[in-house]
Amino acid sequence: MKLAIDGSGAVARWVAARLPHVGAAGFGPNAAIAVVSQDETIMAGVVFHDWQELAGTMQLSCAADTPRWATRRIVSALLAYPFVQLAVNKCWTATDHANARCGSSRGSASSRKPSCGTNSAASITRSSVR
Repeated sequence: MKLAIDGSGAVARWVAARLPHVGAAGFGPNAAIAVVSQDETIMAGVVFHDWQELAGTMQLSCAADTPRWATRRIVSALLAYPFVQLAVNKCWTATDHANARCGSSRGSASSRKPSCGTNSAASITRSSVR
């Protein structure tokens, strides 16, 4: 597996097509990174969007066709973009409450420090949405 930076918007469209609450509306201004297999098939995509400069926060939207992409090495490399390269303070993602694969449940929320970068104030927040 490897990461592929998207300059064409194809990965953001791939992710949007897999998220019913996004769909054709898309994400607005964004950057996206794909996780691709050895045969160059997209396994997962992460879209970095909703940058709030004053707060230093950014939303992440993810979609995957397989859970095999989510290794520590890949997740750490993906999170290096907002936390190391952009020096974002907080990344957050909203997860549908029915998405059992992500370990979310109705009304759940979690927050933790990322394991990459040197920004000691940085955090990742996940909350479920209905």
